[in-house]
Amino acid sequence: MKMRKLYIYRVLGVMCFMFLLLSFCFGVISDGPGEPDIDDTVEEYTKEFTIQLDEVPDEYRDTAEEAGTLTEFWYDTRDYNGDGEEMEKFAIVYTPFGFQETENYNVLYLMHGYGGAATTWLGSPGDETEIKHCIDHMIEDGLMEPLIIVSCTYYDNNEDENTDNYDVYLTEAFSEELKRDIIPSVEAEYPIYADRNHRIFGGFSMGGVTTWYQFLQSMSYFRYYMPLSGSLLWGPDAALYDGGAEWTLDVLKEGLKAQGYTASDFFIYMASGEYDYGRPLLEDQITAMEEDPETFSFGNPSDEGVNCAYGYGSGEDHNAEGRLRYAYNLIPVLSGMMNHE
Repeated sequence: MKMRKLYIYRVLGVMCFMFLLLSFCFGVISDGPGEPDIDDTVEEYTKEFTIQLDEVPDEYRDTAEEAGTLTEFWYDTRDYNGDGEEMEKFAIVYTPFGFQETENYNVLYLMHGYGGAATTWLGSPGDETEIKHCIDHMIEDGLMEPLIIVSCTYYDNNEDENTDNYDVYLTEAFSEELKRDIIPSVEAEYPIYADRNHRIFGGFSMGGVTTWYQFLQSMSYFRYYMPLSGSLLWGPDAALYDGGAEWTLDVLKEGLKAQGYTASDFFIYMASGEYDYGRPLLEDQITAMEEDPETFSFGNPSDEGVNCAYGYGSGEDHNAEGRLRYAYNLIPVLSGMMNHE
């Protein structure tokens, strides 16, 4: 009972910190522009399998000579979390330098966090982010193979819905839009390998939560997952359980089994930063997952039998700089796995 109370106080403390931060920023949250520095030191993580993530080279922040292209891709969908209203939305699609319509590509689908947008990860045509430049450089320098990237939003009509629950329920509901509308529309327009072995889904903060729900709901579509600074403890299922993180293991195992898949059918590469307020709960979930190493085996991505990896960004906070570092370190690894399928 004492441990349960301590855990509840820990969760409430994180939530209160987030509330105060958002109030201070007048609605500008950690996933959006104008982000303040967060001086919220948490204890050092010492799991032996933790991977120390490299810093991004300065030159990778600038426009590459061989730059890919961003396009607003419009598609028809509906409000799957509400009244079913039909609407038109756009995603930002990245095609690499030298893109050929006659050549098939792997694909990475990305989701932003609370208050973000389809443009959060890569930017928009004419207004590109450092992450987009970094990906261009990595492809240009041969660190990863060319791929197509689709940056999405779970907000209706591409407009921030200003939810009072940090988008908790949108994270779970998005899978319907993704599977029914986004994937079919994008992959009918672009030359993409149309199978789960050539798709990654990733996201940051509440986009990380969205990623966990794709693991639970969309295993037939994705083999590879990249949840960053977000855990199931921020998702709607958390309200069903009385504290602790142990339940996350059961939910993940049950979701995997219900979809007809096993430990050999996925790879999850997660990450967070030293000062990231989302890190403690993500690491609590990792600790729970460690209790079943036959299902979730942590280690180096190159090691045989490993299907989970955890990256740690020294000095990183819950912000765009952290996202950039995770993209630089994680995307080439997952891309390389797809190219060996």
